[in-house]
Amino acid sequence: MKMTKISALASAISISLLLVGCGSDSDNDNNSSSNNQGNPPEGVNVTADNTFQTYTFSYSLGGDDTDSNFFTQTLLNVRNGNLLNSTDTVIVRGDGSFEEDDDDDDDTDVTFLGNNFEYTLDSNNDSLGTPFYGLTTDYFTITDDTSKQSVSFKVDYERINLSGRPTDSEENETPLSLFTNNNNLIFPSGAACWIQVGSSWSESIYLVDFDDASEFNSVEDWRNAGFGPLYSGLESENVGRNNRYAASRLTDDGSDSLYPGLIANNNKFYEGTYFPKDAVRDSSDDCDHYNKIAADFISERIKINLVR
Repeated sequence: MKMTKISALASAISISLLLVGCGSDSDNDNNSSSNNQGNPPEGVNVTADNTFQTYTFSYSLGGDDTDSNFFTQTLLNVRNGNLLNSTDTVIVRGDGSFEEDDDDDDDTDVTFLGNNFEYTLDSNNDSLGTPFYGLTTDYFTITDDTSKQSVSFKVDYERINLSGRPTDSEENETPLSLFTNNNNLIFPSGAACWIQVGSSWSESIYLVDFDDASEFNSVEDWRNAGFGPLYSGLESENVGRNNRYAASRLTDDGSDSLYPGLIANNNKFYEGTYFPKDAVRDSSDDCDHYNKIAADFISERIKINLVR
């Protein structure tokens, strides 16, 4: 039993779906689209009559090619709940000497399945960006253009004061946590970041990677493969475009936020994750967005660490 499958696909949400920036929609047979602009949903309070900025960081390791190893800072300009524009700046190109977790799930193509709904996120081409509504609530909507069904994902944020906090703190980690020579350094006065404190779906949804078939030959094999007493319930339904896939999910572990799922496709079974409608799932405590004071400090420290 692949007990890590739930966490792997759940991680795919934070990696693939909460990335900021507009990528090209993949032109595949799913004929689906994402919406990362427009007005906030009804009832969402937005920042009134002003423009504010927030910063994010990303990095890439391209093997032995030094030019492919870099840290990038992204500046987002937001007005009245709409993303006006974003600017990417390469802070420094390095030699890959900073620490990197070996995570093959970064290249996972995740498919979202619901009632007559289907959307595939191509990890090589797509990046779903979202506008920021006052940096308190962040929405994106994905749409199956064939069925015309849409599903929204919501993330709630909390502002964290980084003033005077050690840069090597394990609480609310930042990009500086990748480096080991930041001991005895502290963030300057006024530094702040935002963390994700909860997320939920507007409709019940399955996440599955159709590139990774399981070893199971039936739902019974899957259910009996090692979950033990954690899940006492089993429910089945049809999902996807025209509800063409048979899906099963285990329930009743008490969490009400996510459950193991199994999707049948072409006589094979694929493990996935099921998220009930409106169920709130805790997000990462790591910093996700930064104000200018924090971003400038982080950028300078990255340069010091990587420029030899």
